[in-house]
Amino acid sequence: MIAGIGALALGIWAVRSFIAATEVFVRDAPDVPIYTLGERSSYSSALQNGTKVLKFGPIFGGVYPGGLAFASAQEARAHLEDNGWDPVRWSVYQLSGDYYLDSRDGHILRSLLVVSEAQ
Repeated sequence: MIAGIGALALGIWAVRSFIAATEVFVRDAPDVPIYTLGERSSYSSALQNGTKVLKFGPIFGGVYPGGLAFASAQEARAHLEDNGWDPVRWSVYQLSGDYYLDSRDGHILRSLLVVSEAQ
């Protein structure tokens, strides 16, 4: 019986965590935009079709720490190159948050919209 209650509590916590992660935060005019990395095949095509793209913040108590966060497109591109990510598959995208207000330790703190592909 106790194990069943524990599993139920864990399930409720997981659902609440996921629901909280899907709440999107948008800053209209961030002073220092956040840049992140994403797969071109999903991000770019969705943006071209006018679909809103969400980059998740922390989920499940930090098991997923949130999307990568960079203070500039150049920093994000350097990360791609330094870590051997395929630039045909991956690209840099601007998010709807402010780097100094909405990220910490290289990750976003809340779920944000992907605004555009960085040039």
